[in-house]
Amino acid sequence: MASLGSFGRKREPLDLDFDFFGETIRVHPMSSDLVELDFLEKAQSLDLADLDLTAELTPENMARMSQAARVAADMAMGSVRQIIHPDDWELFKATAIANGQNLQDLMEVQRGLVEAIAGFPTGPSSGSSSGAETTGPKSAADSSSPAPTAPTLSQPAIQALRQLGDRPDLQVAVLHADTAREVPASA
Repeated sequence: MASLGSFGRKREPLDLDFDFFGETIRVHPMSSDLVELDFLEKAQSLDLADLDLTAELTPENMARMSQAARVAADMAMGSVRQIIHPDDWELFKATAIANGQNLQDLMEVQRGLVEAIAGFPTGPSSGSSSGAETTGPKSAADSSSPAPTAPTLSQPAIQALRQLGDRPDLQVAVLHADTAREVPASA
């Protein structure tokens, strides 16, 4: 067999930290944007039908819903844990609990850290501004560029989000699972 050569680039471990409610938390030294990609890949396997809270409450359905909720929560917490230095995980988790953080809050921390490490945003802007922007002239009204459209959610995802109104932790998993289905496998 003929070799194609050597691929990959050796990267130095990261030496980064961040403030979390007054505590200094270190970033996992080998973190990268692959944490987000790994999460999205796992989210594709989540069956939104298993989170159908309107299903008849038979023991089988309750067990299936409970298992799906556990998988979603484990998947989300696993992605957060991959970005935090192993020696700081317990401090991070205790600080999160002491400050009333929920899974959605921790997912936002994870996404923000991945964006900072990767040097580009992985999701929609937070809406905050660092000041006035300098922009060029506006394009003509008849511009050939179509306006960007927001991703559309599937009907099962919309139904699941409505049913999970008071569970932002599970809503995050539903959103990631549904939007991951829109991304082509080659992307």
